[in-house]
This record gives sequence, C-alpha cells and structure tokens, in this order.
Amino acid sequence: MCPSRITEATEAGKPYATITYESSAADNSGHDLSSTCSLASGSQVTIGLTAVTCNATDSSGNTGVCGFDITVLDEEAPILFCPSTVGPFNTSINQATGLLGFPLPRAGDNSGQAVTVTCNPSVGARVPIGSHNITCTATDTSGQMSQCSFAGTLVDRQAPDFSNCPPSRLGKSSTSKLTDTFVLATDNDGSAPGVVCQPPANSSFEVGTTAVMCAAVDAAGNAAACNFDAVIVDDEAPVLQCPDAISVPTASRAVSAIVTWSAATATDNVGVAGSVTCLPASGALFDFGINQVFFAFVALLCGCSPFTYTGELRGTRCGWQQGHLLVCSFRH
Repeated sequence: MCPSRITEATEAGKPYATITYESSAADNSGHDLSSTCSLASGSQVTIGLTAVTCNATDSSGNTGVCGFDITVLDEEAPILFCPSTVGPFNTSINQATGLLGFPLPRAGDNSGQAVTVTCNPSVGARVPIGSHNITCTATDTSGQMSQCSFAGTLVDRQAPDFSNCPPSRLGKSSTSKLTDTFVLATDNDGSAPGVVCQPPANSSFEVGTTAVMCAAVDAAGNAAACNFDAVIVDDEAPVLQCPDAISVPTASRAVSAIVTWSAATATDNVGVAGSVTCLPASGALFDFGINQVFFAFVALLCGCSPFTYTGELRGTRCGWQQGHLLVCSFRH
C-alpha cells in the first residue's frame, strides 16, 4: 500500500524538505512481502512535485505497483538587503528634478533560484528636490515576497544664475540714481532668489564710477555673485554769474575807453573749482559802440566734458551746446 499525497514545506533556509513515509505489501499467500520505492523514505525532496512509484513481488513472481505524489512547497520569503539611505543625488542641470541613481538591493532565497527585485520609485526615476521614501520588493519563483524601505535624497547644488549681470550701468548726474533694479537672478528650482546689492538699488551715486556688488542665495543655500560698475556721467552745465551790462563814456574826442568790471563767478554740480576767464579781459580798451565780452568757465572734470552755454544777458534766449566751455556775454 502506498501513502496518500504528501505535502510539506521546505526546511528553514533550505531548498528541500526531508520526507518520511511508510509503504507496505500483502499477498494472498500469506507470506510477508517487502516493497521498494523509487524514492526512499527520509530522502530530501526539492521544491515542486515529485512522483514516487512503489512495487512488491510475491514468490510466484506476481508484482503489484502503486504510486503517490510528494509536493514540497516554498513558503519562505526571500531575504532582501536594503541600505538605510541612498544619495544624495544632484538635480539635473538647470532643472528642479533629478534622477535616483541607486543600485538595486541584493536579495537571496532558500530555493537558490533567482529573485526579482523591484522598487518604487524605480531606479533612475526622475523626482523633485527633497527626501523620498523608496520601497523595494523581492519576489521568488514561488511568489513569496519581502519588502524593505529606505530614504533617497535629491539635493540642489546649482547656484542661482545672473543672466543679465552687466559690465556697467550708466546714469546721469541730474538724477544721481540708477532707478532700475540692478540685476535679477533665476534658479533651477524655478524660483527667483532675492538679490541684495551693496550699494542697494535706487541709491544715489556721485559722479564717477562706483563698484556695485550683488549676491543671490537660493533655498538650498547656493550663492552666486554679480559685480559691475555704476557709472554716473555729469549732464549738468555749470552756472556762470556774469556782471550786469556796463555803460562807459569815452573821454573827450576819444573813440575808445578802458572798461573794468567785477570778476565773474561760476559754480558746478560736481563741486569742482574752475577758473573764469574773460575775452577781452577786464581793463581792456574798447571802441565806441556795443561790444560783447565772453566769460568762459573751464570745469576740471574727469571722465566727461562740460557743457557750453551761450547767450546775451539782455533778454536774449540762451542755447545749450556740447563743448568744453560755459560761455555768457554782456554788453557795455
């Protein structure tokens, strides 16, 4: 007689089960018979289905045969070896996302067969900046599964970008300010980091060149700098104070006279001292009639030319001309 179907689970950590069973044989002769089986009791049977055949032969040569199946089940989950953390991984250039480039965790199984490992997010998945929980699953050939989780971090190490950092910014002394926001910064995380400048935006500047230093820091602490010159040009003409018109009588039977006058003065917005000259000079000899005297203020400026102002003082309109002298005239 053969036993009925036998079902056993594998031994711990082993790809087999040790199977024991009993088989017997009887004969009408009343003699004791022994049976032999294709798989002896106490054998180690591997995972899966194994068919066993037993037979017994009596003294007359008659043979009886029976069979049964042995099923060994793998009920042991695979072993999965996960790290505690992976990374940090960097964002892709000019992007707020990056790839999780971790290796698949190792796995083993009592069956000795290959184990399939999958993770979510998967290896090479594109994720945003921050920490991400990664769950991996190992599945053996019997469908047994085990899981483990670990953290994966994506960090931003790219500094902000000053795409419009200029070599210089120009302004005029009549306003003394650069009223635009000097520079703007962008960041790969999609934000617009605040920009701090020294001197700050909308500051008043003296005529000349002032170095400006700007910095931007993104949410990850990455910093970038932008340095340029703020150049203020003098677009304001000096102010020249001329004497009033002078009337001088000639001596008897003379056709000319010597004329003197108080010195003319001039001021300039840059506060630089200059000299006022007259042509003709005070004390010169003038012919009878209306003569014009030209006063010229020579400004001692650096980096730009003064402007020229011309005109007569007696209700005459004055004109502005680019040049090197500020000129006014009066009559005598």
